[in-house]
Amino acid sequence: MMSDKKYLFNGKDISINVYVQIRTVVNVIMERTQKTFMEAVEIFYDSETYKQLQHTENGFWAESPDYIADEFFRERMNDRCRNKEGNNMEKILYHGSSMIVSEPEIRKARYTKDFSWGFYCTERRKQAETWSIRHSEIGYLNIYEFRERSDLKIKHFSTTDSEWLDFIAKCRNGGIHEYDIVEGPMADDTIYNYVEDYLDDKITKDDFLQLAKFKHPTHQISFHTIKALSCLEFIKAEEVHDEDE
Repeated sequence: MMSDKKYLFNGKDISINVYVQIRTVVNVIMERTQKTFMEAVEIFYDSETYKQLQHTENGFWAESPDYIADEFFRERMNDRCRNKEGNNMEKILYHGSSMIVSEPEIRKARYTKDFSWGFYCTERRKQAETWSIRHSEIGYLNIYEFRERSDLKIKHFSTTDSEWLDFIAKCRNGGIHEYDIVEGPMADDTIYNYVEDYLDDKITKDDFLQLAKFKHPTHQISFHTIKALSCLEFIKAEEVHDEDE
């Protein structure tokens, strides 16, 4: 898998780091798909995720192998949905919980979340697995098929930009919105701290946008109405164990 290509980041040669990352991601693909090494290499090299990994200035190469592999599998799933329907109206979503959630519901909690009260899922399997064991040694990865309806009011955020930040600030301060579904980035621990600093007036909006520029947030999609929840079909739940325990 080694080649003569040199990868640079801020003027520093990071070729070994990138090659090791690529090999580790291929190993993850092999483990999840039971494909041979060469088969895994072939499908990964043919992906947009691999192409994104080549552009080292975006910092994507520094993410964890599981994060990059999740991006790859999310890309593959979306491609299959487009091929099946001729559009991008169907996808697989995950919800991590301490229990099996065969019938999702909207619960009003003590604290509001990024997109207000709702039922939250993600396209990233690994992310949902982590959610499921936050407070216990055993959790459940709930898997759903999501089929979008044309009569839904949906808000999409593609990045952690100014509009995304304003929306989160409004929701976390108790504000509500008119959307059935909201989809967009979910702040990791680092970006979450930046958001908190912004809400506490410790940094300006421009400071936040600059700090978050090279971070790669995870994904969340939230369902806020009964009509939105009707688009989710429960497939199954898989038990998840905390391997650190």
